[in-house]
Amino acid sequence: LLSPEQCRVEVNSMRTHTERPFNLNFFAHTQAEADEAEDEAWRARLRPYYDEMCVEADARVEGAARRPFGAAMAKVVAEMRPAVASFHFGLPREELLRGLRGAGVKVW
Repeated sequence: LLSPEQCRVEVNSMRTHTERPFNLNFFAHTQAEADEAEDEAWRARLRPYYDEMCVEADARVEGAARRPFGAAMAKVVAEMRPAVASFHFGLPREELLRGLRGAGVKVW
């Protein structure tokens, strides 16, 4: 949900409130490719519910994306050196994990 720079800001903020170790948790999924035909099929199937709730079926919701853990975030995490980095939905690429471990971050 946070960009790498936002993560840096939040870690710095946490460190002003505690000297205790903490964990950062990330998604390590494969980002799905956009498929307009599939999205339209889902909207058509759900249209009765949209109508019932008076929701515009074609409205797009903009919000924080759950980006997969990538090189930019790995660089920031290695620099910030939390005690632990953990992951949902698998693990990121091995070279990213090596960088974290090399910085002294435990990977769970």
